Amino acid sequence: MLHGCETGNAKITNGYRLPCKYVIHTVGPIWLDGKHQEQKLLESCYNTSLNLAKEYSCESVAFPLISSGIYGYPKDQALKVAIDIIGKFLLENEMTVFIVIFDRKAYLD
Repeated sequence: MLHGCETGNAKITNGYRLPCKYVIHTVGPIWLDGKHQEQKLLESCYNTSLNLAKEYSCESVAFPLISSGIYGYPKDQALKVAIDIIGKFLLENEMTVFIVIFDRKAYLD
């Protein structure tokens, strides 16, 4: 049982019937105006998730573009955060990391 998860944090569960060993759950920030620690919280989502994946010896991890849907984080800024944080992680760690953007229209909206 997760018992909730704070914004910017992440927790891991088994994958159960999904075709994966684990599922990492993270809570991204709701975009207000960029002046309420949204970037710091989004960075923390990726950092905490990647560190959990490393701790559990995951060989790969896939991320949606966290907070860029209903939470309203601007997609271009969300993508930059994802690439920056994942890039820093990969400089020191060996793992395959996917960023999933569902379609070009989703990114350009």
